[in-house]
Amino acid sequence: MIHLDTHVALWLAQRRSGVLGAAALRLVRKHPWTLSPFVLLELEILHEIGRIKASPDTVLKALGEVGEVSISAVSAEQAVQAARPLTWTRDPMDRLIVGAALAEKRPLVTADGVILKHLPSAVWD
Repeated sequence: MIHLDTHVALWLAQRRSGVLGAAALRLVRKHPWTLSPFVLLELEILHEIGRIKASPDTVLKALGEVGEVSISAVSAEQAVQAARPLTWTRDPMDRLIVGAALAEKRPLVTADGVILKHLPSAVWD
């Protein structure tokens, strides 16, 4: 099972797997996907402010049509505990999404350069 960052979930839901890095593409083809609850929250916020048209439920449904996806059962407490030492980012959503992946000891597929630089289990190219 692999965690997907928000933008990766959107790209896969839009059937745009061609934009993924080579290593990321190999992982998403080989493993089931999980989204932290914080990805759903970020999708909701992006939808509310008009940055994306699709609701989180629509994105989740579209993801389920192209791959095996679930919502992580990681608790907020577990994610926050794992996220607290991540002083390399001030983005609260990134911190929580990374914290959830760390708490579950799973790779995170992301194109985010800051995350890739600091998180050894992050995958792109």
